[in-house]
Amino acid sequence: MSADGQLGMLVDLERAALDRWAEGDTRGYAARMADRATYFDHATPARLGGRDAITQHVGAFHGMFRVPRYEIVDPVLHHDGDLAVLAFNWDPYDEEGQLIRRWNATSVYRKTEGEWRMIHAHWAMAGQT
Repeated sequence: MSADGQLGMLVDLERAALDRWAEGDTRGYAARMADRATYFDHATPARLGGRDAITQHVGAFHGMFRVPRYEIVDPVLHHDGDLAVLAFNWDPYDEEGQLIRRWNATSVYRKTEGEWRMIHAHWAMAGQT
């Protein structure tokens, strides 16, 4: 598969997970994670380990919000064999079409048994110091 094709395929996987997130299905987002995945976001005081811990963390927000529209901005893929790192900005918009807050995102994928699974995700509010 070409580099552009690989990028498109992994962006599609990420978009499928974020579509669920945008509908408030935070557990559905976590379902893309591998069993031993790791995760950071702005609300985690330390790295979370394992899909169950990640699901519990993001599950606290399940059904509490809806993002009517978002954009994956400037995705870049670093790919080598069965490992891929996808870095991008995520721009969620409210009902009036206003940007809520830009996020910096990194998702690391590993291909195992023919399937790409997220093994690490890191989310940070853009512009925070």
